Amino acid sequence: MKSNKKNNITIDDLAGMVQKGFSDSEHRLGVRIDKIEKRFDGFEKQFDGFEEKVSRRFDQFSNRIDDLALNRVTWEGLKVVQARIDRIEKKLHISLK
Repeated sequence: MKSNKKNNITIDDLAGMVQKGFSDSEHRLGVRIDKIEKRFDGFEKQFDGFEEKVSRRFDQFSNRIDDLALNRVTWEGLKVVQARIDRIEKKLHISLK
């Protein structure tokens, strides 16, 4: 059975309904924005930690390259050592080749 009652809605009632709808939407949007901001803060913290790790690794890598560059054997140094070995082998009449 249908009710034949007519609900008379005034402009003020309609304005109140629209206002409530906007208020509810604003509240839900505010809650979502708060959640997004919290997640973003978490990403920032993770990124800061990642940035520190990468920077530390890069510094370690750079130090290792510097150490290798300082302690490497040059071709000229190798030639000098080989010439000395050749002379010793010749004097002792031995060949290690």
